Amino acid sequence: LRRELGLEKGKDKEKFEVAWNLLQAQNPRATEAVLSGAEQLAALYSSTPRQQDTNLDSVDALMDAAADFEARFHAITKAFVLAAGGEFKQGPLKMAERVRAKTENDYDGDFLLVCDIVRDTVVFPNMAALARAVSMLLEGVAVSGLVIIRAKNRLGGNSFGYRDLMLNVMLPGDNHV
Repeated sequence: LRRELGLEKGKDKEKFEVAWNLLQAQNPRATEAVLSGAEQLAALYSSTPRQQDTNLDSVDALMDAAADFEARFHAITKAFVLAAGGEFKQGPLKMAERVRAKTENDYDGDFLLVCDIVRDTVVFPNMAALARAVSMLLEGVAVSGLVIIRAKNRLGGNSFGYRDLMLNVMLPGDNHV
C-alpha cells in the first residue's frame, strides 16, 4: 500500500508540473508578476496569525465566532475573487473536533492560534487572472476588501508538486482571523 501511494503521488506531481509549466509558457510576464507578488506578500505578512478577539475563552466560543463571521467572509472573498477573474469555491467550516485536535497537537493548547476555521478555495483559469488577484492584494484592503494577516507563498511547489498561495485574513471592522 505504501509503495502504491508513493507511485500515485509521483503521478500527481507529474500532472501538477505539466500544468504549471503550461501556464508559465502561456504567459511568462504574468507568471513573473505572480511569483514576484507572492514573494512580496509573504515578506510583508509573515507573522504567525492569532485570533484577535480577547473575549474568546474556549473552542466553543471560537466556533460560535467563526459561524457569525462566515457569511460575511464568504461574500467579501467571493466578490474579490470574481473581480480578479477567478472561480470561488466556498469551503465548509472546520469541524470542532478538528479544531480541538489542532489546538492540542499543533498549538500547545492555545486555541487562539487556530485561524483557518472559515475557509475558501480559489482557482484561477490562467496566470493573468492570478496576477490580477495578487496585484489587488498588494494594493490593500481598499481594493481587495481583505486585511491580510499572513501570506504563505507555496508557489515553488512541495514534494507532491502542489502549488498555492495561502492567506490568513480578517475583514475590515472584524477581529476574526
